Amino acid sequence: FDELDWWDEPSYEDFTPTLNFGANWWPLDEGLEADPAYFAVHWSGWLRAWDDTTVTYTLGSSDDAWILVGDQIVHASPGVKPYEPQTYSFQIDAGQYPMDVYFAHRSGGSGFRFRILSGDVSQCYAAFDE
Repeated sequence: FDELDWWDEPSYEDFTPTLNFGANWWPLDEGLEADPAYFAVHWSGWLRAWDDTTVTYTLGSSDDAWILVGDQIVHASPGVKPYEPQTYSFQIDAGQYPMDVYFAHRSGGSGFRFRILSGDVSQCYAAFDE
């Protein structure tokens, strides 16, 4: 994901308290050629693990998606695929970590969902500076 330039020039910023958009999600249409079909999104926030824990989450994306906690990729799902949310998990040590979620849509219907289901963690998205 870090070799792609999809996130280099943002054209839209917004505070998003949840990443549970579901199917048929089209966040932006600027009237450019192929809009709104091709877009990429980057969310950032923090994850606080109160103890060493297993984090269980649901993720569905059409298409590419990556989740980073600290400097570690905890989920990589590149490629064109249908929106089919599934449940995953990863281990994390106690502490506070920056968390980044990347999503790129390149084909067909769009959909995205990321939600933490369990684990001794708190999640906080970064505030949007107006």
